[in-house]
Amino acid sequence: MRGAHRIRILGAAAAMPLIALMLAPHTIAQPAPMPLLTDTPQYCAELSDEVEEVRQSLVSPAPPEVEQLAEEGRRLCAMGEIRGGIVRLRRAMVLLREISGQT
Repeated sequence: MRGAHRIRILGAAAAMPLIALMLAPHTIAQPAPMPLLTDTPQYCAELSDEVEEVRQSLVSPAPPEVEQLAEEGRRLCAMGEIRGGIVRLRRAMVLLREISGQT
């Protein structure tokens, strides 16, 4: 009886990591989002300039998604919605870096 009980406990302990993976599969496959270090209008402008610089360095035109994100980010920054603007500009930058081969 004691041996069977011990096997059941060991089996349950071995299954725990699998249960954790099944409950939160998205936490393993996706990278952590970039932290927002500053949320000033100046940073919005700097990031917008950086996006434009990388966009202009591309051999072919940037995809519409990048253009849309960058434009929306600039618009939000201009309206005072700094965090939303920065989030969109950063997403545009990530996509541009993937396209250009920068990491």
